[in-house]
Amino acid sequence: MVFVIILLFTLILLTNFLSNFKLGRIINFLITLTLLYVIFLPITYTPDKIIYTYLLNDQEIRIGLEPTFQIISAYIYKNRLDYEFLHITFSAIYNFIFLLFIHKLSKNIFVTTLLFIPLVFIFHSTQLR
Repeated sequence: MVFVIILLFTLILLTNFLSNFKLGRIINFLITLTLLYVIFLPITYTPDKIIYTYLLNDQEIRIGLEPTFQIISAYIYKNRLDYEFLHITFSAIYNFIFLLFIHKLSKNIFVTTLLFIPLVFIFHSTQLR
């Protein structure tokens, strides 16, 4: 636990320094994206796993589903991938878009992301809705 606190404090200092430079903002983006992937990608079980597994395996149920989900689920079914692939793909895309949005609004995205992680964690890691 102490190691994590020291690491986060060091990253906060580093990203505050780097945020003053154009290249530093890009490095901050990559550091923060890596942190989010380390936090969110290992999560494999969610309460939605059963229903999404059913929807992925039964390609005849298409009524009321979003077109994007239909395309992704057809790809996953055709390539014999599973729910974990869907969840990891969703998390990766969501994290990237989330950081792009924060990057436009904040000078130091690392600190801003650290403040939002507890709020986003509940919704982002436990469901795909």
